[in-house]
Amino acid sequence: GLGAFLSKNKARLNGLQGFPLQLSKILLESIQQGKALYVALDCMTCHSEQVNSPEGLLTQGKLKDRRGLTLHPRDLTNLTSYKNGHSPSDIARTILTGLDGSPMASYLEALEPHPEQVWHLVNYILSLSSP
Repeated sequence: GLGAFLSKNKARLNGLQGFPLQLSKILLESIQQGKALYVALDCMTCHSEQVNSPEGLLTQGKLKDRRGLTLHPRDLTNLTSYKNGHSPSDIARTILTGLDGSPMASYLEALEPHPEQVWHLVNYILSLSSP
């Protein structure tokens, strides 16, 4: 939850001297909204509700690419495992466009009429990884 995010990112947040309290509140609210989107879009079907649990990758071994080869869902706690880059814009692009040849579909329609909400989901996903 948010407590874990604050604890995990304490050094990063403390390093931002003068970081406006209002901005940190907005970020935390965005992370909460992103978590709600993660649940609403059913992201945990592939990436797990307990993203830091190896056995939580619910469909591991069951996902196939278009050639029938087994795929493993990305571990959202490990930025280096992301196939399409791990910058905020890379993650947003992956969510909005999907990954061709993989089960990762585009979520652009699912986010309509407010596709800009993808940034809440991006903030939540980034909060899962270690600094």
